[in-house]
Amino acid sequence: MIDSPRVEIRSPLRLVELRRDVVIPFSDVAGPTIGQLFDLLNQHAIEPLGPLLFHYWRIVMPELTVGFGVPVAEDCIVPDSLTEAVLPGGRYATLTYFGPYEGLVEATATLLAFIAHSGDAPDFERRADGEHFAGRFELYPNGPDDEPDPARWETQIFIKLA
Repeated sequence: MIDSPRVEIRSPLRLVELRRDVVIPFSDVAGPTIGQLFDLLNQHAIEPLGPLLFHYWRIVMPELTVGFGVPVAEDCIVPDSLTEAVLPGGRYATLTYFGPYEGLVEATATLLAFIAHSGDAPDFERRADGEHFAGRFELYPNGPDDEPDPARWETQIFIKLA
């Protein structure tokens, strides 16, 4: 199920993440990287301030640069083993999708169509190696580890508007 797209104003969000270059599908990289992320958070006593997120830095389909991360406090000391990032504040197009991850392609297409129809545009820069986004991410409030029914997995998709 895909809810109605909308625009919301978001404050800046500080993250720690592990950045990886991946090719779709990337579940073979996601699982181990998420495990490594949470191991590092535990080793350094870093408390996430929100759910896991995938931060899309660069897209040139089917290749992506993804930050697997979590929001953290402003005063959090970031060890060298993690990368610090900030999702900028501003206007974001967003929607929530409930279902297995295979449906995220359709949900993202729905959000991109909403942006195009509204007359807005994503905040990104075209470079030789792909589209670099100012703020494009997915939040995962739940998933396979805490919800056995894939139809109830929740993913919130956000794309910063220019």
